[in-house]
Amino acid sequence: MTSAETRRLAAIIAASLLARLPHTMIGLVMVLLMRDTGRSYALAGVVAGAEVLGGGLGQPLLGRVADRFAPAWTLSISGLASGALFVVIAVYADTLNVMVVIGLALVAGVLIPPVSGVVRSQISRTVPRERLAAVYALESAALEAAYVLGPVGVVVCVVFISSAATLVISAVLLVAATLAFVAVARPEAVTHDGPRVAPSQVPGFVGLVTVALVAGAIFGGIELGVTAAMEDAGNRDASGILLAIWAAGSIAGGVAMARRPIGTADQRLPVLLFGGGLLSIPLALVAGSPTLLAIGVLVQGVTVAPSFGALYEIIQRTVPDSALTEAFGWSVAGTLAGFSVGAAVSGPLIEIAGTSSAFLVAAVAGLGAGGLALRRA
Repeated sequence: MTSAETRRLAAIIAASLLARLPHTMIGLVMVLLMRDTGRSYALAGVVAGAEVLGGGLGQPLLGRVADRFAPAWTLSISGLASGALFVVIAVYADTLNVMVVIGLALVAGVLIPPVSGVVRSQISRTVPRERLAAVYALESAALEAAYVLGPVGVVVCVVFISSAATLVISAVLLVAATLAFVAVARPEAVTHDGPRVAPSQVPGFVGLVTVALVAGAIFGGIELGVTAAMEDAGNRDASGILLAIWAAGSIAGGVAMARRPIGTADQRLPVLLFGGGLLSIPLALVAGSPTLLAIGVLVQGVTVAPSFGALYEIIQRTVPDSALTEAFGWSVAGTLAGFSVGAAVSGPLIEIAGTSSAFLVAAVAGLGAGGLALRRA
């Protein structure tokens, strides 16, 4: 790659970070908003899970539209629509029936712009194969940077304004940043003369999505667990700081893997997922100590970006170029669906068995995903 191509790629990844920053804020804000309107953790988990599940349904659909028609228009229209629905939730959350809130959250999630699928397909089409492992690891680390900035932004906003106002800010940022990404990346649909192959028809692809789904439950368990642990400690707003520390560990892991990839992606994936599961177990033991929990999530986070970087590399190698955006959309869908399951299971378990149970959900998910990846390899 020339220096000009490298600078353009860096600009695209940076713009995608900004465009995905609101996504990292919305899940936590939805939990806080439901709690502020008097709902239980169980209902807060269901509402947050509905938004994430909607994203899981919408990402492959919007990815297919982007692959076949106009990615720029797909991103722009979906961003405007989802942003508007999040504003409605923020304004009327305390008066709407909870089932209506769940429905709105689901639809808003369906319309989340497929930024991740578009940027990863752009990487695949512009980066030489021998550098893909490093670039995907860096892209995953950049996404984790959004997970550092997002929760911190939530903490700052919630301290000075309300959770509802924070959700409005997140929605406005979602729209503006998506349009900025379109302007920088200028994504175009791939021309393809032959018959298009759906990712689901590619041998082995469904197994990759299943790995992403099970691994996604790690996020649901840890996010709900950290929020509940900080509320138990009398400082709920600090949950954003701990989630940022978790993401910082992921950044460190992604940068390290980008500098020195170890083995092939097929070899790395099960090892990293097993590691993430095992490192989630101590979190259940230290949930009552914010300091020890912060250290625990920092260490556990080291496995996150390298795991998903390896997964993206395998997907890129497996799926034809003409269906890559949809394929990455399915990987996002699997991860978000797993998050939804993890959050929906963790919420009631926190009410029944205490905060530590959420971290055990994350541990089981990591070990299960590692087993599936090992079996596939």
